[in-house]
Amino acid sequence: MGLGQTQKAEKSLDHEKVFLDNYAWLIERACTFTRGSNEEATELVQDLYVRFVQSKSRPDLGDENRLRGYLYKALKNLSISQAIRNGRNALSNLLAVDYDSVEFALTALDRNRLLYVRSDLAGICKYACVRRHTARAASVLILRFFLCYHPSEIVELLQTTRVAVDRLTQIARQEAKAFLTQPSLLRFMGQDVTRTPSYSQYLPDDPAALIGELRRRIFLEVEGKCVAREMEAKYSSSSGGPLTTTALAHLVSCSSCLLKANTRLHLQGGPPDCS
Repeated sequence: MGLGQTQKAEKSLDHEKVFLDNYAWLIERACTFTRGSNEEATELVQDLYVRFVQSKSRPDLGDENRLRGYLYKALKNLSISQAIRNGRNALSNLLAVDYDSVEFALTALDRNRLLYVRSDLAGICKYACVRRHTARAASVLILRFFLCYHPSEIVELLQTTRVAVDRLTQIARQEAKAFLTQPSLLRFMGQDVTRTPSYSQYLPDDPAALIGELRRRIFLEVEGKCVAREMEAKYSSSSGGPLTTTALAHLVSCSSCLLKANTRLHLQGGPPDCS
């Protein structure tokens, strides 16, 4: 085997390993495009695997955030292409919360459904703001879905593991869907989820303005007291342990503390005003 063939084979093996390392994550994402069908999701991911290994493009395999962004986009494009070939729209039955972020949702969903999408996004925002006081999952959803933090950045903010962050994100998405479908099913440890919000019910039509309004709502009512000292202690020591639910709820509702955490941890993405 010549040098060129050897290098090509080594790159193919690298791509195979990286893909297999992300296989479970890809299956979970693929299920959002196949309306929960694990069989169709597996076929979609297998198709992507062949294309990825044979692809001449070379995403940065060492940067997990960029790599997953590349894989997600490729998976989504492949799903759309297959849907067109099959004469259907595979994305039409997805809820907004199925997407990685509010920006992805507004880009991918049918603009003719904007009225319903806006309503769903407002409902998801309300769920997260009510639930964050008692559930870390809701705070993680705020960071990932509304504030566009990468999973690796959320790991640093929470001082926990990637597995834990992925699990919390999944739980929050499931709860948000239940809240949108039937809010009365969720009794958040005595909290009244039907309470009247203090913000205006106005929702802009412009996507950028809509995202801005939803983020404004998140920071409108700060949860609890400032946790600057607690964050400083935990972020200064690798043995500080994860943030408490109460401290995390404050962090995701206080733009000042969140910006301080960004600075302390040298985070590049996900400031409160990202848009």
